[in-house]
Amino acid sequence: MANELVIRNGLVSKGDITLPIRNEDGDYILLDDDYSIVASGSTNIVVTIPASATTLTGKLYIFKNLSETSNLIIGTDDDTLIDLSQDDIVLTPLQSIQLQTDGTQWIRTGQSGTSGSSGTSGSSGTSGSSGSWNVRLFRK
Repeated sequence: MANELVIRNGLVSKGDITLPIRNEDGDYILLDDDYSIVASGSTNIVVTIPASATTLTGKLYIFKNLSETSNLIIGTDDDTLIDLSQDDIVLTPLQSIQLQTDGTQWIRTGQSGTSGSSGTSGSSGTSGSSGSWNVRLFRK
């Protein structure tokens, strides 16, 4: 099994683990060996997930939009679903997300908090709600 790592019954690291990270400022098609993608362009960036949901079961991609003005748009190059939808995912400035395949589709496994909605003005206006964080901790 060249270039493969198989771990059974957990992994213990007593040092650093280094994973690939790619910085992009233009449209990009993900490769199977990509892991973290950081977008930082001055215009919207489109990142395309390859048609590998069925061949890379368990594959995880992490996306971060470091732009302060532009969106990161994540889509597929075929009819593969993301969270049971064919819609693209749009990350606004400074948002992040994780996608993992279950062998049939891509699933959101984590997402950063989003800003709250603004309240309405006037004598009966309501205040905005604050964003939320989706954090998952796993213990062995």
